[in-house]
Amino acid sequence: MGRKPAWADFGTNPKTGILRLRGAHRTRYGWREKVLWLVAYRRKGVIRLRGHDVMTGTSMRFDVVNSGAGVTRVGLLNHGEPGAVTGPGEPKQFPSHIYFPAAGCYALSASWKGGSWKVVLGRVQ
Repeated sequence: MGRKPAWADFGTNPKTGILRLRGAHRTRYGWREKVLWLVAYRRKGVIRLRGHDVMTGTSMRFDVVNSGAGVTRVGLLNHGEPGAVTGPGEPKQFPSHIYFPAAGCYALSASWKGGSWKVVLGRVQ
């Protein structure tokens, strides 16, 4: 999900847009789901992640490995601090968790200097 220079790899059904949180753990921030963020190898700078329930406006939360920020409303993917080692020319990897406060329809966005993308998860259940 997403587009260059940043993609999210998690269990959304590409045909329906539905994300089923199977085995997700409930925390004080909501249902925790693993996600692997991939960032283009040559991309420099920071990519900011945001998300919210489109009906209520309630913010999603992010916990990006190696960011040092803990659970926050804005996830930061810093090109200099990927969470996993990759080979030359391969996308940088950022293992993380996303927290969904409740079942619903969520907008997820990534932004960086000079660009952005936004997707809507049809339904999180």
